[in-house]
Amino acid sequence: MLLYIHIPFCDSKCFYCSFNSYTNLFHLKSSYIEALNIQLKNELTKTNETLKSIFIGGGTPSSVEANLYNDIFFSLTNFIDKNTEITIEANPNSTTKEWLLHMKNLGVNRISFGVQSFDDTKLKFLGRNHDKNMAINSVNLAYEVGFKDINLDIIYDTALDTKKLIDDDLQIIKTLPINHISAYSLTIEEGTKFFKKPNTKIENIEMAQYIFDRLKDFGFTQYEISNFSTTKKARSKHNFGYWEKEDYLGAGAGAVGCIQNQRYYPQKDVE
Repeated sequence: MLLYIHIPFCDSKCFYCSFNSYTNLFHLKSSYIEALNIQLKNELTKTNETLKSIFIGGGTPSSVEANLYNDIFFSLTNFIDKNTEITIEANPNSTTKEWLLHMKNLGVNRISFGVQSFDDTKLKFLGRNHDKNMAINSVNLAYEVGFKDINLDIIYDTALDTKKLIDDDLQIIKTLPINHISAYSLTIEEGTKFFKKPNTKIENIEMAQYIFDRLKDFGFTQYEISNFSTTKKARSKHNFGYWEKEDYLGAGAGAVGCIQNQRYYPQKDVE
């Protein structure tokens, strides 16, 4: 059994983002986490298994103060063991050493950074609110505090992508202490800022293959459409579980659960 927990708060809305996330509801953080914990306890009554993996996504989980997660992890105590993969998403602009340490002490053992690129012009184009140096520093900080399983999300097929830009990004990736990459083709969805903006995406099959080949050269093996790891052990149990159609629980506004091939949506409205 897998578990997905949704944190819907964001410092800013990226131009391609279609997820259930909000930039103007930070005043609800404490009450949201309290309600989320109640919902989580209810979800956990649906299983007596030890969870194979937990993924805390968003939104931007790192935009919520670390101590607010304490009760969530207390509720999970009887459903996790040393083999449970616990991933939390983070953005470079809101990641601090203190936050990372607190997460690690709570039991998080895998962190996923929404880096997308190391090119500052491309980051602005995507509506990201961090820069190259923030991204590099956040990854190194995570490794410094003891995270050994670190993923980077990257986006390709944007109108700005050139072979040189991609190469520059990959050369930086090569130097970082990470063992997993999630590489996604830019998707334009209705309701996003990019939806009505022309010339934001250029689909280039040759460029995608070039990225995949270079990642292979750097020791990353593709094990799923968008996911690459340096070792079999570094594969995401959560991603692999989705791929294998394992059951998963969902908690939080915008989360989805699926048990015995029946999908359910706990709630979307934050308020």
